[in-house]
Amino acid sequence: MTEPFAPVLIDSQGDLASALSLRRAAAGLTCEHLDDLVGFHERYTTKLENPESNSGRRSLWLSRRGVALTEMGSLWLQALGLRLVLVDEATAGALGASPAPPRPSTAEKRRWSDEARRRRGDKVRRCD
Repeated sequence: MTEPFAPVLIDSQGDLASALSLRRAAAGLTCEHLDDLVGFHERYTTKLENPESNSGRRSLWLSRRGVALTEMGSLWLQALGLRLVLVDEATAGALGASPAPPRPSTAEKRRWSDEARRRRGDKVRRCD
């Protein structure tokens, strides 16, 4: 897919959405392309990347009682070549895990996707 993904500390659904959105953009994938790859209905990835939406809230539950990854959340991770691994803080530190990045703006995500497509030699098309 792309270069290896550095370990990231996930403390909220927003952190997860941000990390996965950055991974998708770095791979040069639009939300629509990822929808097609996974078999999601149209614009579902956009909803997953916005944890405030109903769909986004349903992709992963983080609570004081534990973590639950839904089937859609699992497909989302697999499509991006990622796996969810829970480790203690000491192990996370030893792995060099850093806090999740802030959520990028739409313009930043488009720029990253366009740059990744250019590096691969693909045409940059905009469907909005």
